[in-house]
Amino acid sequence: MALPSRLCAPDNGFRAKSAVFATGLLAVFLVGFAHRFYAHNGLIEMHNQFMARVHNGEYLPILHPGIYWLSNIVSYVTTWPAQESLYGVLSIHAAFTLYAILWALRLLDTHPVDPYFLLLCALGIMIAAPVGLPLLNPGVYNFPAYARTAFLLRNATHVAVQPYAIAAFGLLGAIIGHTKVFSWKSGLAAGILLWISALMKPSFALTIIPAILLYAFARPEYSSKDRARIIAILLPAALLILGQFYIGFVYNPLAAQTIHVMFKPWAVWSVNNQYPLLSLLLAIAFPAWVLIFRKNTLSAPTIIAWVNLAIAIIPFTLLYEVPGISTSSDRDFEWSYLYAQQLLMLCSVMEWWRWLRDARQKKTSGLPEGLGAIHIAGLLFVAHAMTGYMRLLVVGH
Repeated sequence: MALPSRLCAPDNGFRAKSAVFATGLLAVFLVGFAHRFYAHNGLIEMHNQFMARVHNGEYLPILHPGIYWLSNIVSYVTTWPAQESLYGVLSIHAAFTLYAILWALRLLDTHPVDPYFLLLCALGIMIAAPVGLPLLNPGVYNFPAYARTAFLLRNATHVAVQPYAIAAFGLLGAIIGHTKVFSWKSGLAAGILLWISALMKPSFALTIIPAILLYAFARPEYSSKDRARIIAILLPAALLILGQFYIGFVYNPLAAQTIHVMFKPWAVWSVNNQYPLLSLLLAIAFPAWVLIFRKNTLSAPTIIAWVNLAIAIIPFTLLYEVPGISTSSDRDFEWSYLYAQQLLMLCSVMEWWRWLRDARQKKTSGLPEGLGAIHIAGLLFVAHAMTGYMRLLVVGH
């Protein structure tokens, strides 16, 4: 069985320019698709009503108002109506999610990669969903709920947080993986991106901060100085989350009366499906396969991504939020889990690339290749991406 050569192809200027052109076309498509979609979606319309109320100066117990503030600024600068500003800002964020994935991949793996292969992997990561049966029957409209994915265009705050969260993770992973060549410029950028992601929606920062801290303090190779730098980068976002919690659940009596978090195991899982363990297995089929064969060579970002998933599963499994001002609040603890899935997919693709390179080197030296497992990993990744693509076509969000 031959080893694909696309991964190690030379990164010449022509192909790089072609890849940039292709991503530009995709961005235009996503902006157009998202704008058309947003104008006919009930949940986005709910966010649009929030936007109008914020625009009129009304105070609402919204713990993450970043997208509304940004849309108000765009509305003020461009004189667009508040509704159109929200649609435009969300469309741009949806398109830039792809660029954030591409950037994070290049930050975390600096080896030459064929631009077309890089673009296809980034697209797969962006739309990947738990492996689902619609691959066998794409005409079924009632798409299985267990195939929920991080690529959801119907939630305004979710769309807004993604590019900042992915870019922040790329920088944080690069910093943690190369502490000996630390740059405060990169640290400042990572801290700002993480802070903005928490302002848009705290679900990502809520789990990635403890995951990074656990990793930094569990690894003996990190000095006290390294850990202090990591804490300094994470601290602004952590303080913002504490402030959001205080304002939403302590200071604001309206939110305290309308939002209640309950200990209710498996309640959020059951909103979407009745087979939580199966849905988890289908969500991490590709990452788990890579983990089995590469557990001894995992990079720091990948280990953090696995720890992040484990942390995200805890509130998703045990806690339940009684709906407050949003009718979908019962699923709020699911967002961290979806972000964790996407980050793990990104890191697992990066580990797959390294696996391919290692196998290629062993083949050159006459050692066993182990290509069967590598190709199975590729097929699993394609299954994740195709399920996400089918979900986008069938469900539309």
